[in-house]
Amino acid sequence: MIYKSYKKIDSLGRVHLPKDFREELDLRENDDILIEVKDNSVVITKAEDSCVFCGKNDKLTAFKGKFVCAKCIKSLNTT
Repeated sequence: MIYKSYKKIDSLGRVHLPKDFREELDLRENDDILIEVKDNSVVITKAEDSCVFCGKNDKLTAFKGKFVCAKCIKSLNTT
């Protein structure tokens, strides 16, 4: 589904995301989001946990608030 909404940026640089946008992305209060500039557009996506070394999000293990994938753990153990 395509959503379109015109919003103003407030004096602090904030933009309100409409409820239907948040529901479509399953965004909840305090969720992390990723904001990128691509092809002269601002792209907002729900942030996913990923490995701090390779960026993949497969078979993650949490360690001191960071995530590391199984492949990188194995690589760390052999060095």
